[in-house]
Amino acid sequence: MKLTTPDLVAYRGKTQTSQPPTKPTLPSISRQPSAPPTASSRSIAAMTTAPVSIPVPEEAPAVPSLDIGFSDDFGAGFGGTGSGPGSGSGFGSRGSLDSALAGRLYDFKQRAGGTPNTDYPTDKAAISRGDEYVKIITELHDRKFPDSMLNDYFRAPFELSLTHLAIPYSNAAEGPRYFGAEEEIKPSGWMAQYNGTVIVPESGRYRFVGAADDYLSVTINGKVRLYACWPSIQQRIAGDWDKKKKSGEWDSPLANARLIAGDWINLRAGQKIEMELAIGERPGGMVGFLLQVEKANENYRKDPNGRPILPLFTTQALDPATQQDIKSKFGSYEFEWEKVPVFRSAKTSKR
Repeated sequence: MKLTTPDLVAYRGKTQTSQPPTKPTLPSISRQPSAPPTASSRSIAAMTTAPVSIPVPEEAPAVPSLDIGFSDDFGAGFGGTGSGPGSGSGFGSRGSLDSALAGRLYDFKQRAGGTPNTDYPTDKAAISRGDEYVKIITELHDRKFPDSMLNDYFRAPFELSLTHLAIPYSNAAEGPRYFGAEEEIKPSGWMAQYNGTVIVPESGRYRFVGAADDYLSVTINGKVRLYACWPSIQQRIAGDWDKKKKSGEWDSPLANARLIAGDWINLRAGQKIEMELAIGERPGGMVGFLLQVEKANENYRKDPNGRPILPLFTTQALDPATQQDIKSKFGSYEFEWEKVPVFRSAKTSKR
């Protein structure tokens, strides 16, 4: 079936200023050097043990500054309770989870063997501008994320399983940490890519709605349907797609990152779609990511500013413990918990 894509209908929110905001960052924290990584820590094979959920930190320090180097964690409280084993929360759960998208993290600053990528800048100002980061991301999109290109970059050792994307502001080092590469990968210039085949729960018109610090994209059946990036790189990455969007975006729970609505897509119940979800961080410091889904003609509640209260995109039903964990991390930002379309993985379609 050929999908038709009507003109994008975007919500009208607060008007952005002409100058993109400066993203918040964490203070530099000195730490004692760790023991050198073992050879096994650089293995690119996916971890095969039972899934273990690793929660994101509850809070971030309030004092901002730019720190391109390795940042420390948030202390003893990092362990937390999370959402339980196999939940796919945060950046995902380690190991294979049938009801999830499979994710890998790549470091653009290093080549596959762990040697420095001499094309990538080391100067803080150049890293913050993000010219090389944007160049790599746009080329990946143009070439549809080919393995031949991804394999040029250093890959973190663990593969993660992601069921939903709801990461509040967190230390940028948590991306590499989740994927088991906190010693090898500094928190700038990385990208995590998740993909898999999911099944449409019921027929209708859908669109993805998201926000990111710094980069998020959703590709369905080889076509990009959403770019949601930090304001200073949104147009540079989204290009012609962004120019076709109507103005008006909602505030997100991620500081100055805007909540951006993607293309409407006609889908039918039981249809299998190939999904590619990518997120990333450019300068280091702090990150945050959120992906929701909207169904046309659904009667959603509205927040005080008129924003439709949407559900998270998810590949499995969100149990009460997971819902509570998400609520605790996003404060007053509301989610829809009843009208939640579950895009189950094709691997679990018979369950």
